[in-house]
Amino acid sequence: MGTVYYVGTCPHCLATKRTFTSCRQTLLRKNESGSRWRLQMSCNTCTLRVDVLLASAGLDGPLDGPGSITLPRHGGQIAPALPFVVHAVYPKPRAIPAPFATPLQPADRLSAARARLALGDFEACATLCVSALDLASHDLLPGTAGLRERFHRLRNEGVIPSALAAWGHFVRIEGSAATLLDDDVAEEEAQELLDFTETFLLFAFSRPGAGIAAPRRRAG
Repeated sequence: MGTVYYVGTCPHCLATKRTFTSCRQTLLRKNESGSRWRLQMSCNTCTLRVDVLLASAGLDGPLDGPGSITLPRHGGQIAPALPFVVHAVYPKPRAIPAPFATPLQPADRLSAARARLALGDFEACATLCVSALDLASHDLLPGTAGLRERFHRLRNEGVIPSALAAWGHFVRIEGSAATLLDDDVAEEEAQELLDFTETFLLFAFSRPGAGIAAPRRRAG
């Protein structure tokens, strides 16, 4: 029996470009035009499972071959010699939007941090939050090295208010992001850091004038 891989977004941990590995297959329908299969697959990041619905011009299932194959993305086709087509993947990722105008990468990190918190992986949640803050602050101040230095400058320029700066100091972002990740992270700490990250993104990108101020800083 072969092995099947699929690369996509996990609906459980919300990790993007993650590999899923086949567990079992179930025949749904077979007739003269081909066959349909449900393939159960496990996320290689969080180990939780998804169902991939496939259509094939042949009668064999995706696991019936001797080797390994990688399925195409939804709607794609592997090759004429192995014509499996992905029709759907369930469950679908439930995206919780980041604050308006947040750049794609920090928005993805924020979504993934929420998912890791829900799964009880508090250290991964903290790591993703720090990554979101680092990417977002770099987008605002690409010429300033280090999260700590960028955080100080954003505070001094009024991009984030003093109350938020004090909150950042409380969650140890202002002093050193690395110190937060050196220790075991409790659920309360992870939740606090997640709340801070979302609020930071809100002030940095969604408040009135934020979308205009950032390009002006880049140009300057």
